[in-house]
Amino acid sequence: MDNCYGEYIDKWLSGIYAEILFWKEYIEERGGIYTNEYGRITQKDAGFVLEEDIPDEKKGMIYQFADVGSGPFSNCGFVSGKVKLNMVAIDPLAEVYKLLKEKNNLDNDVLLQTGFVEALDSQYPENSFDMVHMSNSLDHSFDVIMGIYQLLYICKIGGKVILRHAENEAENEGYQGFHQWNLSLKNPENSFIVWREGIRIDVPEIFQEYADIELYCGKGECPFNKVVFTKRKPVKIPDNKYREILFTKVYSFLIRNMMSQISMENGRKNLKTEIAQEINKINASPAGFRGQLKDRNIKDVAIYGMGIIGEQIYDLLIGNGIQVNAIIDVRKITKNGIRSIPLEEYADTDKVSVIIVCIAGDADEVIDQMVRCGINEDKIVKAIDFVKGGY
Repeated sequence: MDNCYGEYIDKWLSGIYAEILFWKEYIEERGGIYTNEYGRITQKDAGFVLEEDIPDEKKGMIYQFADVGSGPFSNCGFVSGKVKLNMVAIDPLAEVYKLLKEKNNLDNDVLLQTGFVEALDSQYPENSFDMVHMSNSLDHSFDVIMGIYQLLYICKIGGKVILRHAENEAENEGYQGFHQWNLSLKNPENSFIVWREGIRIDVPEIFQEYADIELYCGKGECPFNKVVFTKRKPVKIPDNKYREILFTKVYSFLIRNMMSQISMENGRKNLKTEIAQEINKINASPAGFRGQLKDRNIKDVAIYGMGIIGEQIYDLLIGNGIQVNAIIDVRKITKNGIRSIPLEEYADTDKVSVIIVCIAGDADEVIDQMVRCGINEDKIVKAIDFVKGGY
């Protein structure tokens, strides 16, 4: 693992900009298409979602809780009916989130502190918290195993470390940006496995000495897998070779480069909002849009990019009787039986009337790449032009 460490850091750094930009737009748009979720995670009296994991013997006591990799808000809630919850949210991008929230006059009373999961022992004493939690974020780390050592270190003996993550998220996201590790419960070993190409680690084999470990596979309305470590004894952290890099290269890059780039985005019109507004107009009076589709003989479509914009365009097409025949995306995605394919595997045929580019970034660069791959440029249209009829 040591030999690959520089590669993991570089990949993580390459994803910071997209992560900050996502949260910038999310906060400025008050959740955008995630309005219901936004209302829940920003309210100051949101109920604590891990209530059932608090032991009954702690009822009425002060309960120290840390949410690591929390994002700007934490999605755990703040109000417990069992205990007096004392919460801290820890994230490598905490300083950025503070600035974004301050600029947008948004405060949900969460105490944000800057910290890396691989180096928590440099900030918090051993046995500091009754419960330590990570949700959909441990897979973003440089070193997952070091991260778990650290989480257990700052957890009290008898306390719990709770991990909630999607199955194999790095695979799902094509190892892009922050997504560098797969966390799996659904595997031949019937264990908690951390893996990527060339590396496969059985986590309970390492940590069963220190904690009782319970595994819960996600299903139904709770799609995230859940792993609960109940700490039995003190944890000896292995030598941490990465501390100097974490607090020099990474943090310096974050502050000096990312914030300057984010400030340049202030004058950019929000493409996602503009597309959403155009789609709302179409849905309110669809006859004109359907007429344009008929006039142009558009019956079958391919979508490039199945993020927020891609989902909106997909729903618009299906709702107006247009068949989506292909999804082009670096990630492995299945949408209503259609499996995504990377651009280099897409074969341009006459079966598709138009290919809609559904990304918020540099669409022109993507279109150039598509043309170099042999796709007829006359078939390619940007999502914003498609919904405005300018194609």
